[in-house]
Amino acid sequence: MKPLHKYPLLILSRFLLRVTVNVQAQDDKVDKKANELVRAYQAEVGLTIEQATEFHKAIKHYLVKRKEVKMMDATAQDKASMLKDVSDMENKAMVAILDAKQLKAYKKMKKELQPM
Repeated sequence: MKPLHKYPLLILSRFLLRVTVNVQAQDDKVDKKANELVRAYQAEVGLTIEQATEFHKAIKHYLVKRKEVKMMDATAQDKASMLKDVSDMENKAMVAILDAKQLKAYKKMKKELQPM
């Protein structure tokens, strides 16, 4: 007879594998979206190679933040307010990455590419 204590470990390991695969798939989606946005901004904003790397990190970070807000159990009004806050934080992060001319182009394009 097989010990019963091994079955919970088997179930737990299968669950953790599924969670890991799901998290990886979500991360891949966010990374793909971040890449699309960087390419879309690239021509108009004129990112250097160094800026593109930092820009990608920032875009990806704030895509995750937006997703977290959208998944919250909150009213539509609260979510809208939080999404506005996330957008403002993203704009502030871009100040450290872009020069004034690039920032202006970014904010103009952001209204179309990343509407709240």
